[in-house]
Amino acid sequence: PQTVASGLVDVGFAGTDVCQETDVKIGYEPFGDVMCSYELLVRRELSKELTEKLALNNSVTEVVTSLPRLLTKCAGRLALNIVPSRFVPTGSLESMIELGAGTVVADIVQTGRTAEANGLSSILSLDCVRPAAVFAPAESTIEDSNARYLFSDIEQIDKTLENRYGMRYD
Repeated sequence: PQTVASGLVDVGFAGTDVCQETDVKIGYEPFGDVMCSYELLVRRELSKELTEKLALNNSVTEVVTSLPRLLTKCAGRLALNIVPSRFVPTGSLESMIELGAGTVVADIVQTGRTAEANGLSSILSLDCVRPAAVFAPAESTIEDSNARYLFSDIEQIDKTLENRYGMRYD
């Protein structure tokens, strides 16, 4: 999405999870079959207790996730009283519960084997993730993006090549 939004390419491909998480202006169109899902995961022995807590919806549950924007969107769409934790990890979310970062994580799950191997079970599927074609919105221009800095660098390289070696690229 960032490359498309910058104007460097006209179209790209990403998962719908990445498209929803991005903070840049893009358009996207999902296509194809579901690749994986965005799930709430908890320690297996706490799954019943935390499922009941979510169903009651009477207290806020903090969730560790590397996709806080997507979690917030899913919580709103599903009317869940969950919020992303202030700690936004990268890497293995399955280990975050064991490390004490929280009691609930939201992560992308394809087969569930990694979660299962870490003693976790899914208590709720928040979203399905599909492939998506990514495109810049019609109103975006190169001047609106950070790409102008990259193009400035490229122009400088072109001038240097032309001045030193007589090479010119049009």
